[in-house]
Amino acid sequence: LGAGFLTGGIDARTAIGSTDFRASSPRFTNEAREANQGIVDLLRRIGAAKVMLSAPDLGEIETAIALIEVQGARLPEAILQLSYR
Repeated sequence: LGAGFLTGGIDARTAIGSTDFRASSPRFTNEAREANQGIVDLLRRIGAAKVMLSAPDLGEIETAIALIEVQGARLPEAILQLSYR
């Protein structure tokens, strides 16, 4: 999930080795991971994967997510250019 980010397995303090694909991803810079931590925190508050969410719950989640501006491109620009050829 999110290359490990959404699981809470990594955060802005996690060292990402130079051979790890995330090292070249703008979304995995220390700054982007720190800025995007709010998404992980929100997911932790929601709880178990098999929880049935009501319409008001989903509305609250959508409202909270809309307030978090995701930082960093999903992939490096060079890879994005290759995918559109």
